Amino acid sequence: GYRVIRRKPAPKSTVVKLLVVGPTTNPAHRQKALLLLQALEGAGFEVICPPRDIEEWGAVGYSPAETMYRVFQLVESSTLVVADMSEGDDSEVVAGYARAIRIPVVATAPEGKRIPRALRAVAGDEIYYASIDELVMRLRRFLAPAEE
Repeated sequence: GYRVIRRKPAPKSTVVKLLVVGPTTNPAHRQKALLLLQALEGAGFEVICPPRDIEEWGAVGYSPAETMYRVFQLVESSTLVVADMSEGDDSEVVAGYARAIRIPVVATAPEGKRIPRALRAVAGDEIYYASIDELVMRLRRFLAPAEE
Protein backbone atom coordinates (compact mmCIF):
# COMPACT_ATOMS: atom_id res chain seq x y z
CA GLY A 1 0.00 0.00 0.00
CA TYR A 2 0.89 3.63 0.00
CA ARG A 3 -0.10 6.73 1.85
CA VAL A 4 -1.32 9.94 0.28
CA ILE A 5 -0.73 13.17 2.14
CA ARG A 6 -2.97 16.06 1.22
CA ARG A 7 -1.87 19.56 2.06
CA LYS A 8 -4.21 22.38 2.90
CA PRO A 9 -4.16 24.89 0.06
CA ALA A 10 -2.15 27.98 0.93
CA PRO A 11 -4.16 31.18 1.25
CA LYS A 12 -4.11 33.26 -1.93
CA SER A 13 -1.56 36.04 -1.76
CA THR A 14 -1.49 39.15 -3.90
CA VAL A 15 2.33 38.94 -4.08
CA VAL A 16 3.76 36.55 -6.64
CA LYS A 17 6.58 34.65 -4.97
CA LEU A 18 9.19 33.39 -7.45
CA LEU A 19 11.80 30.81 -6.54
CA VAL A 20 14.64 31.32 -9.02
CA VAL A 21 16.90 28.29 -9.37
CA GLY A 22 19.78 27.98 -11.76
CA PRO A 23 22.16 30.70 -10.56
CA THR A 24 25.18 29.27 -8.76
CA THR A 25 27.49 30.54 -6.02
CA ASN A 26 30.24 30.93 -8.64
CA PRO A 27 31.57 34.51 -8.28
CA ALA A 28 31.92 34.80 -12.07
CA HIS A 29 28.15 34.26 -12.46
CA ARG A 30 27.00 36.37 -9.51
CA GLN A 31 26.74 39.73 -11.31
CA LYS A 32 24.51 38.31 -14.04
CA ALA A 33 22.35 36.56 -11.44
CA LEU A 34 22.03 39.77 -9.40
CA LEU A 35 20.86 41.69 -12.48
CA LEU A 36 18.14 39.08 -13.05
CA LEU A 37 17.04 39.04 -9.40
CA GLN A 38 16.99 42.85 -9.15
CA ALA A 39 14.96 43.15 -12.36
CA LEU A 40 12.38 40.65 -11.07
CA GLU A 41 12.17 42.40 -7.70
CA GLY A 42 11.88 45.76 -9.45
CA ALA A 43 8.89 44.37 -11.35
CA GLY A 44 7.11 43.69 -8.06
CA PHE A 45 7.84 40.00 -7.61
CA GLU A 46 8.99 38.60 -4.29
CA VAL A 47 12.12 36.71 -5.32
CA ILE A 48 13.93 33.93 -3.53
CA CYS A 49 17.21 32.58 -4.89
CA PRO A 50 18.93 29.77 -2.95
CA PRO A 51 22.55 30.80 -3.67
CA ARG A 52 21.79 34.33 -2.47
CA ASP A 53 19.23 33.66 0.28
CA ILE A 54 20.39 30.32 1.71
CA GLU A 55 24.10 30.09 0.92
CA GLU A 56 24.85 33.84 0.92
CA TRP A 57 26.81 33.40 -2.35
CA GLY A 58 28.94 30.64 -0.83
CA ALA A 59 29.67 32.27 2.54
CA VAL A 60 27.44 29.75 4.36
CA GLY A 61 28.28 26.10 3.85
CA TYR A 62 25.47 23.64 4.42
CA SER A 63 25.68 19.97 3.59
CA PRO A 64 24.02 19.05 0.29
CA ALA A 65 21.18 17.37 2.22
CA GLU A 66 20.58 20.45 4.38
CA THR A 67 20.70 22.73 1.36
CA MET A 68 18.12 20.62 -0.51
CA TYR A 69 15.88 20.48 2.57
CA ARG A 70 15.92 24.28 2.77
CA VAL A 71 15.32 24.65 -0.97
CA PHE A 72 12.37 22.24 -0.83
CA GLN A 73 10.86 24.34 1.97
CA LEU A 74 11.15 27.39 -0.28
CA VAL A 75 9.51 25.52 -3.16
CA GLU A 76 6.52 24.75 -0.96
CA SER A 77 5.97 28.43 -0.23
CA SER A 78 6.44 29.64 -3.82
CA THR A 79 3.91 30.70 -6.43
CA LEU A 80 6.19 29.75 -9.34
CA VAL A 81 9.59 28.12 -9.79
CA VAL A 82 11.73 29.76 -12.46
CA ALA A 83 14.55 27.47 -13.59
CA ASP A 84 16.96 29.80 -15.40
CA MET A 85 19.64 28.18 -17.50
CA SER A 86 21.76 31.26 -18.24
CA GLU A 87 24.74 29.66 -16.52
CA GLY A 88 23.83 26.07 -17.38
CA ASP A 89 23.18 24.84 -13.84
CA ASP A 90 21.06 21.72 -13.50
CA SER A 91 17.78 22.41 -11.72
CA GLU A 92 15.84 19.27 -12.62
CA VAL A 93 15.54 17.95 -9.04
CA VAL A 94 14.04 21.18 -7.70
CA ALA A 95 11.79 21.55 -10.74
CA GLY A 96 10.65 17.94 -10.43
CA TYR A 97 9.79 18.43 -6.76
CA ALA A 98 7.85 21.59 -7.56
CA ARG A 99 5.91 19.80 -10.28
CA ALA A 100 5.18 16.88 -7.93
CA ILE A 101 3.56 19.22 -5.39
CA ARG A 102 1.76 21.19 -8.13
CA ILE A 103 3.84 24.35 -8.08
CA PRO A 104 4.17 25.59 -11.69
CA VAL A 105 7.63 25.54 -13.26
CA VAL A 106 8.90 27.74 -16.09
CA ALA A 107 12.25 26.93 -17.68
CA THR A 108 14.06 30.00 -19.00
CA ALA A 109 17.23 30.48 -21.02
CA PRO A 110 18.87 33.20 -23.06
CA GLU A 111 18.36 32.80 -26.80
CA GLY A 112 20.95 30.40 -28.15
CA LYS A 113 21.22 28.38 -24.91
CA ARG A 114 19.64 24.98 -24.54
CA ILE A 115 17.17 23.92 -21.86
CA PRO A 116 17.98 20.31 -20.86
CA ARG A 117 15.44 17.71 -21.95
CA ALA A 118 14.76 16.54 -18.37
CA LEU A 119 13.91 20.10 -17.33
CA ARG A 120 11.73 20.63 -20.40
CA ALA A 121 9.82 17.49 -19.40
CA VAL A 122 8.77 18.91 -16.02
CA ALA A 123 8.40 22.58 -16.92
CA GLY A 124 4.95 23.81 -17.79
CA ASP A 125 6.42 26.36 -20.19
CA GLU A 126 9.71 27.50 -21.69
CA ILE A 127 10.83 31.06 -22.22
CA TYR A 128 13.82 31.96 -24.37
CA TYR A 129 14.79 35.62 -23.99
CA ALA A 130 17.09 38.17 -25.59
CA SER A 131 17.35 40.41 -22.51
CA ILE A 132 16.47 40.37 -18.83
CA ASP A 133 13.79 43.00 -19.48
CA GLU A 134 12.19 40.69 -22.04
CA LEU A 135 12.25 37.82 -19.54
CA VAL A 136 10.54 39.96 -16.88
CA MET A 137 7.87 41.07 -19.37
CA ARG A 138 7.21 37.50 -20.50
CA LEU A 139 7.00 36.20 -16.91
CA ARG A 140 4.48 38.94 -16.12
CA ARG A 141 2.45 37.90 -19.15
CA PHE A 142 2.74 34.23 -18.13
CA LEU A 143 1.44 35.06 -14.64
CA ALA A 144 -1.28 37.49 -15.75
CA PRO A 145 -4.17 35.03 -15.36
CA ALA A 146 -2.97 34.14 -11.84
CA GLU A 147 -2.76 37.79 -10.80
CA GLU A 148 -6.40 38.59 -11.67
